[in-house]
Parts: sequence; structure tokens; C-alpha cells
Amino acid sequence: MCQAIKEMREEARLIGRNEGREEGLEETARRMLKLGKYTLEEIAICSDLSIERINELQNER
Repeated sequence: MCQAIKEMREEARLIGRNEGREEGLEETARRMLKLGKYTLEEIAICSDLSIERINELQNER
């Protein structure tokens, strides 16, 4: 397989991995929001998401 195709496959794999990781972090934040006993700052620390993103998730509900 040529090097360009290998690099494209590796890049696609890394993108997919990052998207999956992000989805998992967002799901963690959603569960913490649902519990209602954590501050946005605590959720940000635990989920490694920005407070802005957590606000977006909160507004989706």
C-alpha cells in the first residue's frame, strides 16, 4: 500500500478516535447534569470539557 494511503487511513483512524472520546466525555457531562448535584465547574473538571460546551449540553435538554 502506498505511503499516502497509509497516512490517510491513520489520519481517519485518529479522527474517529477523537470523535469517540469527545462523545464519551459529553455523555459523562450529560449524566452529571442529569444528577443535578454538580456545578458546571465540577463537571468541566471531571469531563475535561469547557464550561461553554457544558452549557450547550445543558441547553439541549
